[in-house]
Amino acid sequence: MIHSANTLGALNTTLAPIYGFGPDDVIFMAASLGFSAGLIHGPRLALFLGTTLILQESWNAEQALETMAREGAAFTLFTPTLLHDLLESDALAQYGPRLALQLILCGGSNVPRHLLRSARERLPDTLTSVIWGMTEGIGSSCWPQDTPERVTETDGKAFLGTELDILGLDGERLPRGVEGELIMRGPQRFLGYFGRPELDDEIFLPDGWLHTGDVAMIDSEGYVTILGRSKETIIRGGANISPAEVETVLSSDPQIRQIAVVAIADERLGQRLCACIVPAESGAGPTLDDVKNMAERAGLAKYKWPEHVRIVESLPMTSSGKVLRRVLQQQTLAALEDDVG
Repeated sequence: MIHSANTLGALNTTLAPIYGFGPDDVIFMAASLGFSAGLIHGPRLALFLGTTLILQESWNAEQALETMAREGAAFTLFTPTLLHDLLESDALAQYGPRLALQLILCGGSNVPRHLLRSARERLPDTLTSVIWGMTEGIGSSCWPQDTPERVTETDGKAFLGTELDILGLDGERLPRGVEGELIMRGPQRFLGYFGRPELDDEIFLPDGWLHTGDVAMIDSEGYVTILGRSKETIIRGGANISPAEVETVLSSDPQIRQIAVVAIADERLGQRLCACIVPAESGAGPTLDDVKNMAERAGLAKYKWPEHVRIVESLPMTSSGKVLRRVLQQQTLAALEDDVG
């Protein structure tokens, strides 16, 4: 993806005045700088403000709490997984009262509402808000003056200079309160995909608008509620995973005739991967350990490894030979529930 100094810097010039951050504030960042949100709200925001930035090399909730309390951190950004760990840490009782945090932004995947409510209860002096967006452009968050209900039950309002709207299946704009595809435009919108003009044609709309692939609703006051993702991307602990990439890697193994990867819900990570496999030969098929060994041998990043395996006789397919992923996911969830039951 192609960004410029202007597109990456646009949010910094917007975020700082909204929350009143300045050179005397301290930013703590445990989120990976490989994610756009971590880069923008960590090093880039610190350079823009001329402030102190503290980076945590590897995630440890107790260490994060101790460091933020000791250094007087005013702002941080977490994925839902990191926020979950922080709120469940035994060290919160010790360090929570000493925190000077004004703002926690939480993003990277769909943020459970109960997690925001828990943060409000356990860190009552800190605004914990969703920040919605994607690498192509970050678009909304809640503001300090928003009511607690708005903060915990919506995904905020568009940033200054950013526009959000809803499209129907026919490509027409929909009225407020009606769900459809969320589109956005603003100075932080990326410039395009490097060397992939065909992808630019798919995502860009006339007049600077961008398809997000998210299903959402905007209420009469401009607050956005993200209802789901129309794209197939699986988001595990804030990391985006392409099912097609995992399938391509694993399908080369001779034990596998067909494979499709679907997401299953997880309280801590948001989503985990389940590999649905039609084995090459009738029988038990590869085990989870077998699949992990396949992934390791192929050099697939560990966070992309399936954590569940389901052996099936066939995959639900369309007449054109495409996997019916939604049907497969429903079948998988039902099968897992039966196994638990």
